[in-house]
Amino acid sequence: MIGLILLTLSGIGCVILGTAFTPLFIARLALLVILWLLGLFIDNVIEHKFEKHAPVEDESMTSGFARIQKQHLAIKALTTLVFYVITIAGVLY
Repeated sequence: MIGLILLTLSGIGCVILGTAFTPLFIARLALLVILWLLGLFIDNVIEHKFEKHAPVEDESMTSGFARIQKQHLAIKALTTLVFYVITIAGVLY
């Protein structure tokens, strides 16, 4: 979460300082918005599905829970990839 806040503050700081809106900078801002949206999706959709399909004590894992677990892992991997792309683009900028 700290990294996301720092990326956001960095983008806001660049806009306030009058950084030119180059294609790379616009791409960074767009990816930052996507990162925030993915975070909201994870918090508000995926985690609720986890709770809904979670096995109760002494029950085996259901296929629905296994599916949600795979979706969660895939979305977390995508979110991490977007974060690293933004960070690398920031270094190159």
